[in-house]
Amino acid sequence: MNIRQKLILGFLTVSLLVLLVAYFGIDATDSIHNAYAAEGEETLPVIRSLEGMKLAGIRIVASTHEFIHFQSGNETYTPLGEKEYQDVLSGVESYDKSFEQYEKLVNRFFPDERVILENIRIAGQRLKKISFELIDLKNQEASEIIIKQKHEEFEEAETDFQQAVDDALAAEDNEFAERTERVGITIDNTKKTIILVSLLTILMSILIGIYISYSFSRPIVQLKDAAAQIIRGNMDAKVEICSKDEIGSLAEMFNQMTSEVKKHRDHLDAFVTERTFALVESEEKYHTLYESSSDAIMLLDEKGFFDCNNATLRIFGFSNKEEFTKVHPSQVSPPYQPDGMDSLTAANNKIAEAFRTGTNQFEWMHRRQNGEDFPADVLLTAFNLKGKQVLQATVRDISERKRVERELLLAKEEAERASAVKSEFLAKMSHELRTPLNAVIGFSEFLKMKGAGELNEKQERYIDNILNSGKHLFGIISDMLDLVKVESGEKLPLSLESFPAPEAIDETLIFVNEKAAQKKIVITKEIDPGLGAIIADKLRFKQILMNLLDNAIKFSKPEGGMITIAARKADGMAQFSVSDTGIGIKEEDMGKLFDLFHQVDSGISRKYGGAGIGLPIVKQLVEQHGGRILVESIYGEGTTFTFTLPLEAKKEVFK
Repeated sequence: MNIRQKLILGFLTVSLLVLLVAYFGIDATDSIHNAYAAEGEETLPVIRSLEGMKLAGIRIVASTHEFIHFQSGNETYTPLGEKEYQDVLSGVESYDKSFEQYEKLVNRFFPDERVILENIRIAGQRLKKISFELIDLKNQEASEIIIKQKHEEFEEAETDFQQAVDDALAAEDNEFAERTERVGITIDNTKKTIILVSLLTILMSILIGIYISYSFSRPIVQLKDAAAQIIRGNMDAKVEICSKDEIGSLAEMFNQMTSEVKKHRDHLDAFVTERTFALVESEEKYHTLYESSSDAIMLLDEKGFFDCNNATLRIFGFSNKEEFTKVHPSQVSPPYQPDGMDSLTAANNKIAEAFRTGTNQFEWMHRRQNGEDFPADVLLTAFNLKGKQVLQATVRDISERKRVERELLLAKEEAERASAVKSEFLAKMSHELRTPLNAVIGFSEFLKMKGAGELNEKQERYIDNILNSGKHLFGIISDMLDLVKVESGEKLPLSLESFPAPEAIDETLIFVNEKAAQKKIVITKEIDPGLGAIIADKLRFKQILMNLLDNAIKFSKPEGGMITIAARKADGMAQFSVSDTGIGIKEEDMGKLFDLFHQVDSGISRKYGGAGIGLPIVKQLVEQHGGRILVESIYGEGTTFTFTLPLEAKKEVFK
C-alpha cells in the first residue's frame, strides 16, 4: 500500500467515525423530537380538552346559579333570565365539543383511560341533566323545598363532575410527568452516546494519526541517520525499509544511490591517486624539460625575473641564476627596439598585456652580456603559481631563421626577375612566331584549296600535316600569350556580350567534328531547351569548350568512344559539362590537373602530346567569369569536366 492509499484510508476511517457521530446525533435528535411530538400531539391536547370541559362545567354551574338566583327575585320569567339560560346552553355546547375532542384523543392515544372517560361522561351528563331540571323547576315555580333538594342534587353533581375532571387531569399530569421524564432520560442517553462516540472518534483519529505519522517518520529518520553516516564517511550505510510504498521505493533508490556514490568515490580515489602520480611525474618531466630545453625559459612577476633555466644563462651569457634574476628584461635588450621604441617602455607594455590577456607572443631584439644583439621569438604565458599571477617567458634565438628568411627573400626577388625576363621573352617570341606562322597557315590553306594547281594524294597528305601542325602551334602560341598575362598577375581580357549558348556550342563543334570522326569518336549533345542566351565573352567561352573537347578527343581510347556535351540551368547558373569515355585520370593525379606545365604522366605526354597549359587557362577564364570548374574521373572509364557561368554576369567581376 502506497502513501497515498494510506492517507486515503486514514481519511476515510476518520470520515466514517464522523458520520457515525453524526448518525447518533441525528438519531438522538429524532428521539427527542418524537418524544416532544408525542407530548404535542397526545398529552397536551388531552389536557387542553379536559381544561375546556372543566371551564365549560364551571360556566354551566355559574350560569345555572345565576339563573336561579336571578329568577328568585322576580315573579315571572324575564329576558335577563334568558341570557343566563343561553349561557348555560353555550356552556353545554362548549362542554360537548371539549368532551368530543377528549373522547377522540383517549380512543386514539390513551385507550387505558376509557374508565376515566366514562366517569366524566356520566358526571357531565348528570350535571347537564340536573342543571336543566333545576332551571325547569325554577321556571315552573316549584316549591322552595323541591328546588332546594334539586339544588343540593345539582351541587353533588357539580362536585362529582369536578372530581371526575380533576381525576382525569391528575392522570394526564402524571402521564405528562412520565413522558417528560422519558424525554429527559432520552436527552441524557443521547448526550452520553454522543460523548462516547466522539471520544471513540478522537481516540481512533489519534491512533490513525500516530500510525500514519509513525509509518512516515520512522523510515525518514532511518534515511536521515543513513545520510548522516554517509556524511561521516560510512559509504556502506544502508536503509532497511521493506514497505511497498513510495518511501520504500525512495529507500531502495537511496541504497542504489549510495552504492553508485561508493563506486564513483572508489573510482575517484583511484583517479586522484593516478592523477597525483601523474602530476608528480608531470612536474618531474616539466622540470626536466625546463632544464633541458634549448630555449631560454624564465619566470617573472611584476618585480622582474625570479627563476630561469640553464639555457637562459647560456644564451644571454650569465654565469649563475642569482646574477640573471637581478636584471630587468629591458637590461638584456638594446636601448631601443627596431621600431624605435625604447626597450624599457616596450618591455613593460608587453608584460602588462600578457598579464591582462593571459598570453602574448612577439619578436624582440635581445642583447647578450658580450654586447651582441640577436633577434628572438618571445612567448609570455600567464599562470597561477602558489596563489600568485606570474609569467613564463620562452625566448628562442631566431638568428638562423632570420638569415634563411633573408636568403629566401633574395632568392624570391631573383626568381621574380627571372620570371619577368621569361615572360617578356615568351611574349616577344610569341609575337615574332605568329607572323611567319600566319604565312605558313595561309599558304597551306591556299595550296589545299588548289590555288597553285592540282595536288596528288601524297601532296594533299603533306599539306594537311603542315596545316594541322601550324594550327596546333598557333594555338600553343596563343595559350603562351595568355599564360604570360596570367603569370604577370593580369586578368585575361574579356569582352562581354549576350549570345545563345547552344549556338556557340554548335560553332565550336564545327572545329572538332572532323578530328573526332578520324578517331572514331561520336559526339552527342544534351541541351536544356530552357537554356537560352548568356552574358559572357563568346570567344573565351568557345576557347574553354575547345580546350575541353580537344583533351577529350586527345585522351580517347584507340578503339574510339563517345563524348557528351551537356548544358542546363542549375541554381541560377548555366552549367556545362564535357564527358568522355577515354582513358580517365588516376585519383592521385586529380589535384595536379590545373597546375601550369603539368602533365599527369610523362609517358602520356610523350604519347598524346600537349604542353600542360590548357587547363590552367581554362580554370582562369571560368573563374574570371564568376564560375567554377570541377572534374570527376574513373581511371580507365572516362572523365567529366563541369563548369558553371552566371546567367547574368556582373561587370565588376571583369574590371
